[in-house]
Amino acid sequence: MAYPGAEAAYLHIIRDEKFIDAARALFESAAPGLHRFVVVGAPGPFVHLKTFVPEIVPLEQATGPAFLGQLARSRVVFLHGLSHAARWIVSRAPASTRFVWIGWGGDYYHLIRPGDELLLPETRALVAGLREARYRARWLRRLRIACNVLWRPWSWPAFLARLRMDRDLRRLGPGMGGEAALLAKISLFAPVLREEYGLLTEAHPGFGPGLAEWNYDINQSLEHARRAQAPALGDNILLGNSATPENNHADAFALMGELGGRTVVCPLGYGDASYASAIRQLGKETLGQHFHPLADFVPALQYADLMRSCGIVVMNHRRQQALGTINAALCNGAKVFLRPENPLHAFYRSLGVQIFSVDELRSHLGADAPALDDTQVAHARTAIDANFGPAALQRKTRRLLEACEALPRKHAD
Repeated sequence: MAYPGAEAAYLHIIRDEKFIDAARALFESAAPGLHRFVVVGAPGPFVHLKTFVPEIVPLEQATGPAFLGQLARSRVVFLHGLSHAARWIVSRAPASTRFVWIGWGGDYYHLIRPGDELLLPETRALVAGLREARYRARWLRRLRIACNVLWRPWSWPAFLARLRMDRDLRRLGPGMGGEAALLAKISLFAPVLREEYGLLTEAHPGFGPGLAEWNYDINQSLEHARRAQAPALGDNILLGNSATPENNHADAFALMGELGGRTVVCPLGYGDASYASAIRQLGKETLGQHFHPLADFVPALQYADLMRSCGIVVMNHRRQQALGTINAALCNGAKVFLRPENPLHAFYRSLGVQIFSVDELRSHLGADAPALDDTQVAHARTAIDANFGPAALQRKTRRLLEACEALPRKHAD
């Protein structure tokens, strides 16, 4: 397809996250040379971005006339996750700006189900106990920042911009009164699952953005899982995918029966540090020597090797989460256990992929529990490739850009 007017690039507002390198490759393949990737704020050294260095726009410049003018002149502005900074920018952007929101799950699930409803009883009690400590830590951190600013006058613009953003987010943040007007400025929304758009519009009939379909590239882990020389699948258990309460770790511990010689591998290197610390302690108390927490972020290929040791994968979320990890586990031939209310449960079932309920876990921990047969594993690989493989992602990217080109021009302010 042709993209006239190459001077009007697509602008991507991103964070330093592990999906962005592959996302950039997809967009560049579909429309070479027409994409700018921008990080808003003052990040330290990039950790996850490996293949390119994005532009950096300081927070105090992000809502200034120069950058806002660039937004209006861009064909489309892609929001990779609706972060606090992205919300602030959308609220102040010219009305003529065309935004496309690529959802990450955590940035829109409050619109589908209130946050506390995503937590099961044991996890809810654990999080309640952490809130007071988090509140104190937040104010101590703000006090330290304020003290540093007093001694570093050159940092005042960024500090004042942060204060203005925090003030505005009390009105524009998740669940706040100004959120509906903020979302109305967005033209298209791409959730992780198409089905989530229906859940969201059912809860909010006036939701403004139209539906787009697009997914991040997770093929590194999938290709590694498919390698013919990969070692045999192990007997361990993978529990959760991150240090976020929505994993409901505390309640998952109660689902475990007799583990035998199995190890419960629990990734906690990504998410909330105070929550991770509490889960490490609780896991050791509950599962003892069988509990193996991963305190640090694990590179993709090393993580794929670790997953090969886990023939059972337990995701105790009440919401869609860990799609890439689940896909890789299914391609490995692992048994995946999800909660029935998780939209992923119905999604995989609709594809004919064998998925188990977490209530069935104990009956599959015995030594005589049957493994998945080769036909089931082959079908899972075919279904996942059809929805998330390279050809599918390239097709989704082309269609997304076509949908962007078809968006009506908005009136200038």
